[in-house]
Amino acid sequence: MNYTQWLVNRFPQLNKVSSAKTFAVITQARKQTKTLRILISMLSYLVGGLLIVMGFPTIEQQGHLLAYLAAIIGVVVLFIVLSKTEQRLTEMVMKQALLKRMAASDLVS
Repeated sequence: MNYTQWLVNRFPQLNKVSSAKTFAVITQARKQTKTLRILISMLSYLVGGLLIVMGFPTIEQQGHLLAYLAAIIGVVVLFIVLSKTEQRLTEMVMKQALLKRMAASDLVS
């Protein structure tokens, strides 16, 4: 996601702010959410792997296309949901950091 564009769309007053200051807010938010983003990624791989292992039928049960399809759809939905969760988390932290800087007149002058 292009966070710079998202911030400018969300806060139009940032059109006047240098991109370096905007990028500093983005970098700060990414650093603050690094641990949570890593945990979300690990969780997605773990649960995705479990869904694949548990969802696929054994070799003796070949021909169960529906089971394969359900497992694949489950993994895809899981990755989408966790990706959106990570994105929302980063956006929330960026918004809070930006509002604090704007209140302190550190960003928009």
